Amino acid sequence: MSPKATRLFALRYMGMADSEAVVEWAISELEMGNTSNSLSTLAGLTPPVHWQELERYLHQAIVELDWSVPSEEECLRAYVRDVAREIVSGAVPPLQGCREIYNVTRILEYPADLTIWLYLDDQLEPDTYHDLVGTALEQAIVRQAASLIASSEKSTQCR
Repeated sequence: MSPKATRLFALRYMGMADSEAVVEWAISELEMGNTSNSLSTLAGLTPPVHWQELERYLHQAIVELDWSVPSEEECLRAYVRDVAREIVSGAVPPLQGCREIYNVTRILEYPADLTIWLYLDDQLEPDTYHDLVGTALEQAIVRQAASLIASSEKSTQCR
């Protein structure tokens, strides 16, 4: 499954995928050379579209592309890694990215490796619990995002 598809499913699991996101995803998959009848149908829909219709074509497109949908946790963790990369690259403001990772941490029921994001979202230095504000907070978020990316790359290399 493509990274964009994984992100779309993560958004679905979080209840944040709307018909526009699904149609945009279908268009991007076609542009990347992935083709199926249902994917083409999705790309041709004009939002807003009833979710039941989207779900039917989305499921059929996944089957036609011979993809399997990763578990909720796999999708959400991939989403966290994507957001961390976007924080580090500057594509997403640190505070916004921190809030997105915090929300996933809640959905995943606070796994130990993501609890640091609870402190950062509360504007606390995770080791000392001192208040963080402004640039210091943003720098701490970027550092933690870089650390998350590095640790996920290490765990991938070990497999």
